[in-house]
Amino acid sequence: MEKNQSLYSYDGTKTSLNHWVAPSGLSSSYAPGTGFRVYSFQSDRIIFAGTPFRGSKDLNVTFDAAGYDNGGWNLVANPYLSPIDWTNAGGWTKSNITSGIYIWNPAKSAYASYVNGASTNDGGPTIATGQAFFIKANGANPKLIVNENAKSKQSTGFLRTGFAQPSLKVLLNDKVEELSDELLFRATDGSTGNFDDDFDAYKLPGTFINISTKSSDGEDLSINSLPDLSGSYPLQISTARTGTFSLSFKNAETLEGKNAYLLDKLLGKEVEVSNETEYQFTTNTTETPDRFRVSFTSVVTGNHSSNTESAPLVYPNPAKDQVTLTLGRAKNADVVLINPMGSEIAQWSNVQEGSLQMPLSAENGIYILKVKSNEEIFVYKIVKL
Repeated sequence: MEKNQSLYSYDGTKTSLNHWVAPSGLSSSYAPGTGFRVYSFQSDRIIFAGTPFRGSKDLNVTFDAAGYDNGGWNLVANPYLSPIDWTNAGGWTKSNITSGIYIWNPAKSAYASYVNGASTNDGGPTIATGQAFFIKANGANPKLIVNENAKSKQSTGFLRTGFAQPSLKVLLNDKVEELSDELLFRATDGSTGNFDDDFDAYKLPGTFINISTKSSDGEDLSINSLPDLSGSYPLQISTARTGTFSLSFKNAETLEGKNAYLLDKLLGKEVEVSNETEYQFTTNTTETPDRFRVSFTSVVTGNHSSNTESAPLVYPNPAKDQVTLTLGRAKNADVVLINPMGSEIAQWSNVQEGSLQMPLSAENGIYILKVKSNEEIFVYKIVKL
C-alpha cells in the first residue's frame, strides 16, 4: 500500500459495526476471501499482484453472540478475477447464513442491501471482482463456501432489480450533501411480520443519513417483506446534521388496489404518496426518530354506487360545500377528514351508526376521508369543486 492509502479488516467479535483493524505490519498476510475496507486519499490505482485464485474457497465465517447486533457479522470478499452471483445455488454452500448481502456504496455513503430479488441503494446479487461484502451468520458453526460455479458474466458491480410484486421504496434525501438512503416495503408470499432470513434485510447504518423500519420482533430493517401491504409501519430516521431533508417514493404504481400514506406525527399531517411526492421537513440530530409512519390501506371509490354491500357511502362526490357519510356496517367507527394540504380538519371518534354531515374547508382539491371500524379501514377520495 502507498502512504496515501489505508487498509482495514473487520473484527466481528466487537460490539461496534465500525471496529476496523489495521495490519500489524508490512509482513501481515491474509487468506483469500478476507474482506477489507480500503481508504485512498488521492486518485491512486491500487495494484494487486499474485496468482489468480481458482477452485473452492471456505470464507471462514464465524459467529460470536457477543458481537455487534447479537453477532454473526462477517466481512468477506470475492476471491476470483470474475464477478460472482450470490443467487447461484450451485456456487455456494451455506449453513446458518441469512440470505442478505450488504455492500458499501461510497457514492451514497451507505450500505446497499440485497435479498431474494429486492434491493436498496443500488444493491444486487452480483458481487464484483475483489469486492468485499457483509453477511450475517445466525447460529453457531456457520459455513460459507464459494466455488467456480458462482462465477457470473455480469460485468458491473451492482445490479438494479425490478419488482413484479407490490412494493414501495422510501427515500430519505439530503440535497445539500447530494446523498440519499433507501428503505423498501414489499409484499412477498411466505414472509411474516417478524424478521425472515430468506426475505428481509437488516439495516447497516451509513455515515450521514439513515432510514429504516422495524420488524414485529424489533429488528432494524432496510428491506421489509410482508405477507400483504396493509397496516402502519414506523420510519426511523437519523441525520448527522440539522437542516432540511425530504422523503420521496418509488414503485407506487405497483400498489394495485392500495393507497399509501405518510404521517408526520410532529406536525399532525398525513399525505397520500405517489412517485411524484416529495415531502420536505426540517429536523435535527436529536429529534425523536419515530416522527414518521407509512400506512397502506385498501382503496374504496367513495361514491354512492358502492360495489361492497353495506360498506360506508360518501355522497355527493364531487362536492361543493359538504358531503354526507352513511356508515353502513362500520359501527363504532373513527372518522378523519384530511384537506388537500395533508392536515386533519375534522375528527369523530366512536361513531355508533347512522350518518354524518361533513363540511369541506375553503380549498378546492382532493380530500381524504378515512373510516376505521373494527378490523376494516375504508379510504375515500373526495373531489371539492
